[in-house]
Amino acid sequence: TGTLTQSKMVAVRMWLPGDGFYRVSGTGFIPEGEIFRQGETINDELHIQEEKVNASSRGYQFLRVIQAASLCNISELRRTQHPETHDEWTAIGDPTEIALQVLAYKARLPKPSLVENGFELLEEYPFDSSIKRMSVLYKSPPTNEGSREHLIFTKGATERVLACCTHYREGDIEASIENEKNSDNTSFLTMVTQRMNAMAEEGLRVLAFAYRKYHSVADDDLGCGNRDRDEIESNLVFLGLVGIYDPPRAESLPAVKRCHEAGICVHMLTGDHPETAAAIAKEVAIIPKDTNVKNSPMVMSAEKFDAMTDEEIDALEELPRVVARCSPNTKVKVIAALHRRKLFVAMTGDGVNDSPSLKAANVGIAMGQSGSDVAKQAADIILTDDNFATIVEAIAEGRRMFFNIQKFVQHLMSGNIATILVLVVALAVKDEQKDSVFPLSAAAILFMNLCYSSPPAIGLGLEPAGENNMKEPPRSSKQGLFSFEVLLDMFVYGIVMAVLSFLSFIIVLFAFEDGQLGYKCNAGYSEICDGVFRARATCYASLTVLILSHAINCRDIRKPCWSWKSLKTAKNNKTLWLSIVLGALVLIPVVYVPGLNKNVFKHLSITYEWGLVFAVLFIWITFSEAYKLVKRKTMS
Repeated sequence: TGTLTQSKMVAVRMWLPGDGFYRVSGTGFIPEGEIFRQGETINDELHIQEEKVNASSRGYQFLRVIQAASLCNISELRRTQHPETHDEWTAIGDPTEIALQVLAYKARLPKPSLVENGFELLEEYPFDSSIKRMSVLYKSPPTNEGSREHLIFTKGATERVLACCTHYREGDIEASIENEKNSDNTSFLTMVTQRMNAMAEEGLRVLAFAYRKYHSVADDDLGCGNRDRDEIESNLVFLGLVGIYDPPRAESLPAVKRCHEAGICVHMLTGDHPETAAAIAKEVAIIPKDTNVKNSPMVMSAEKFDAMTDEEIDALEELPRVVARCSPNTKVKVIAALHRRKLFVAMTGDGVNDSPSLKAANVGIAMGQSGSDVAKQAADIILTDDNFATIVEAIAEGRRMFFNIQKFVQHLMSGNIATILVLVVALAVKDEQKDSVFPLSAAAILFMNLCYSSPPAIGLGLEPAGENNMKEPPRSSKQGLFSFEVLLDMFVYGIVMAVLSFLSFIIVLFAFEDGQLGYKCNAGYSEICDGVFRARATCYASLTVLILSHAINCRDIRKPCWSWKSLKTAKNNKTLWLSIVLGALVLIPVVYVPGLNKNVFKHLSITYEWGLVFAVLFIWITFSEAYKLVKRKTMS
């Protein structure tokens, strides 16, 4: 979820047994805000019913929750003072822990203050993605009698923390969780689940907090790392819940919608609670807003998914769009299921626990800002801004580049095929000495490739993305650059260009010049070669305008390119238009400059033959549009 949200987490809600809900004001990691007690119902609109929490109204239970949030935490807030401006705050650590540390600052119980007042860290049991909790063992400040308590603080996923608790705190009373009933005659665990779901449905990430006094060891046994974690995280006293909000990025919703249009299915594999994950997924359109989390196959817990066999998973009509409370193995299992369906998988991740799934995916994408070094090493790509929309833009750019390479190659190859066919067919045109009369000189062919084929092809390589760029389904990973349609177009366009340009050569030579093939006209000019040289100039001009205009054809493989609407969009590609215009202008001196035309390119100036050239161009454009129309009807 880190790519979909802003990673600017802020604690906005608390719930304590007996006290009810609290609202926390303020945004970001600047520790400015207040805490208000609301009661057993969430209502942010009727603030008149709220009670501001101050130093005198903080109860024992409230203090313990804030201490747990502050001390069971390895993040750090740093303040840089500026006398002339506002102080600047910077944060170091995991965004979730930063949000909890900011909450502690707002409650006037930040970690530096607690440590300064005498809290001493003895042991730390870091967050483990498999058990989804973290614990610390602290020695408390001395009491008036000089004694010091040993306190365990635990935070983590609600169900994982509750599993370690035998009691809960309600005000100054500790009660047993087992068989405990509240005023509604529901169990305490049911009540906690209801409160957790109420916050999760708001899209909040809900963490549970617990503590207990640790009496069973001597001081010299502590701090050596020899305490069993299961022993530490047992018989805990449940304290309450904290809801953390991480707003989705503004660009995430349109980015996910673009993925749907492009035939890309987005799955969310997250450690969040199913209700929280579903709320975020609804906000960014991964699942429909009317999805019922409890009954929909689109949302599934990792526990349920992991319990399924591969055969059962493969029998599902569609894999769940959201898998919550994921472990590293769950993510790998989802990727394997996608691979069995012959799908190409890209996976994003930031933590050490994401590295197996990043390796398992076809493309692993690690977060550049929040990602761990292990995740970055396991990934194929590093996303520098941690933004899902950037991935979608990269896909769009990749598609644009692929299609532009196809256009580039198609234009060059069609022109080359046309040139080769003209020369091969012309071998049949022989003079009285049985020498073939070439319709194009060697210099003309080289100049044509240099000035009329390459620049427009480069312009096609710079073509902006078409409006349907992200509305087409993904290509098969087995499909290369030369698809059947691309190969078909190369030969069809190449053959038609060859036929039209060769016909212009034949028409001038036999209709207007009486079929006079001259004598050794391939070597140089003589008066008897006048007709051949004029026919050669006509063929050269015809093939040139066909190649230049073919660049317009290649802008889209199927859509009409000579409509007014299409030509208006083409103005965005200035390189393409400049290459076509300059190519047309260069044609004039090549045909008309004395000496250059006759001695270098082996042709003469033409006059009425231009009518034939423009007729060839008209036939070419008409054929191109008709050919694309047939393709749209038969290949759609």
